[in-house]
Amino acid sequence: MRKTKIICTIGPASSQKEVIKDMIEVVKKVAIDAGFVKKGDLVVITSGPAIGTPGTTNLIKAEVIK
Repeated sequence: MRKTKIICTIGPASSQKEVIKDMIEVVKKVAIDAGFVKKGDLVVITSGPAIGTPGTTNLIKAEVIK
């Protein structure tokens, strides 16, 4: 039987990048540097344009850390 391990580490990360691909790379680097993730981990990144406004998430992306 396969088992899935789910670890929830939620924290804000900010980026001045304007291209979503670049923003995601910044967030992944922050998570790696903080020790939250390592190579091979599957992460889910969420984002939204309005800081401090609930319900404005408009991006959910799954990424494998390389």
